[in-house]
Amino acid sequence: MGHVGSGANVDDIVNADHYTNVEQAVEFVERTGCGSLAVAVGNAHGAYVQTPNLDFERIAELLWHCGPFPYSLKDSGCQARLVGGQERFELKKGDITVCRFDDCDGKYYLFGGEGRAVDGPQTNGTYVWFETDNWKRWEEKLMFGPYIHHVGGIYGNYKPVLREAARYLGLIFDDADEQGVYSL
Repeated sequence: MGHVGSGANVDDIVNADHYTNVEQAVEFVERTGCGSLAVAVGNAHGAYVQTPNLDFERIAELLWHCGPFPYSLKDSGCQARLVGGQERFELKKGDITVCRFDDCDGKYYLFGGEGRAVDGPQTNGTYVWFETDNWKRWEEKLMFGPYIHHVGGIYGNYKPVLREAARYLGLIFDDADEQGVYSL
């Protein structure tokens, strides 16, 4: 959202009219439930003709409302706080699908599984306590498989969609609920 222009064009890196509008970004995230958002905050593509003027206040406001998890995903029973520039709140309860795409030895894998957000102790950042039917298998796949620990998640049950996407794209689908690929 906004306009990430060319570093060779001074106007693209100093004109705040090109930057992401925070209110529009919040509305977009709330309406679509998107898991990530590309924004313009004074950054540009390519070599810069002058030092960019990054809008850190806009970045902080976007992080508070739109990520790493948008405020709209906050559990209603949790108090949100901003501590040292970092938002802190628990995510709402519900079904969550988790995925991770990675490669190993020239083969491409898509890990997918479903679980639920459940109650747990308060911690730092934006967080969710996640429960699955077989955490040991998940842990083995995510720790010993080709996956780096970061994963994507979305509320709802979308594992069948991920499986079909993997089939369509020629990826190896690594089902969290099945023995194999990299589970022990």
